[in-house]
Amino acid sequence: MNSHATADVLFLYGQLFTSRLLLGTARYPSLYALEASIKAACPAMVTVAPRTLVCYERRRPPILVFWVL
Repeated sequence: MNSHATADVLFLYGQLFTSRLLLGTARYPSLYALEASIKAACPAMVTVAPRTLVCYERRRPPILVFWVL
């Protein structure tokens, strides 16, 4: 590695990242759109914001569920 490449790496919590591209997951309308975006961008890190959905069933109170990733 030359000095420029060494100076350009990101080191967090014992992990070395050669790219500084981070992708947040909070605003994607579906898991399919999120998956396509991750595959297209190849980010060094993906941050996860759990998305909750309200499920309604007859004669039962609504419940909150998380996306299954």
